[in-house]
This record gives sequence, structure tokens and C-alpha cells, in this order.
Amino acid sequence: MLGSARIGLGDPRHDDAVRLGGLLAGAGWTIVTGGYGGLMAAVTRGAAAAGGHTVGLPMRAWRHLTPDPSCSELRWSASYAERFGHLLATQVAIALPGGVGTLAEASGVWAAAQTEPGAAQLVLVGPAWRALTRYCPPSSACWTPPPPPSAPTANPARPIRHTRHSPSPTPAPFP
Repeated sequence: MLGSARIGLGDPRHDDAVRLGGLLAGAGWTIVTGGYGGLMAAVTRGAAAAGGHTVGLPMRAWRHLTPDPSCSELRWSASYAERFGHLLATQVAIALPGGVGTLAEASGVWAAAQTEPGAAQLVLVGPAWRALTRYCPPSSACWTPPPPPSAPTANPARPIRHTRHSPSPTPAPFP
């Protein structure tokens, strides 16, 4: 899960992230986030509340930040490369609204999905990503779910089973 560390309580995107975490955990997925606040914490808290396994990927050098306590496991990284390696080891990377860090991580996952067999697939969630998806050809590994006609945001449970390449019917545990 990729997303803003700055979007917090009171924002509908935060509530959607909590709901998404619960739905994914309820379906048996391990939730991997950066491990910090905002949407990352919202997804993790939703997953933890649903009894799911959550993994945070905090950075050792970021002593000014504290990982969210709802992470059931922490995998500390000494470098961005190490942290990004953990992200690339997942099956699916879901990018929620975010800033430059989210964009950088999503771009890296997208690049790997285009060139590396078995790489994580990228799902972009939210209207902020729509402009970017015009650069995603139909055979691309990135996908943005369309919003349902009766709701302002996409159903967060649907993208997982509908990635364009290699959907996984049974979630595998995070290595």
C-alpha cells in the first residue's frame, strides 16, 4: 500500500483507506505499508482491526518518525533501495492518493511490472491518478478502477482481483 503520510482523520480518503485495509485483510491479504502515519496508518489500522497481518517498512535513519503501533511486524531498512526491495517483493502495490514519495514508489513498481516477470502489479486508486493513466496502454500493468455510478470513489475491494496481468486467486503471504 502506497499513500500519503499527511492525509488524516476527518478526510474521506482516510476513511476509505481504513475500509480498504479491513476488506483486504478480511480476504486474507497481508498489508505492507511504509509503516508511518496518514493513509498508511489508516490502511494498517483497518487491516489490524479485521485481524489481518500488517507489515511496516520504516527507515532506520528517520529517527524523527515513529512507526504506527498497529503494524504487527516491522522490517527496518537502512536505505531506500532496501525498502523499495521489500515493496517489489509484494504481489500487488495499491497506490492511494499521495505526494512525491507515493508517485516515486508507484513509478518504480510500474517500471518493474513492465520489465520484470512476476513483478508486483500496480493498482492506482482515486481520481488524482486519472491523468497519469492516459500514459498506460491497454497492455500495461497499471490499472485504475472506474468509480461505480452511484458512489464518488471506487469500491476498494474490486481492484485486487482485476489487475490486468497475472491476477492471483489466492493471496500468498508476504515473504
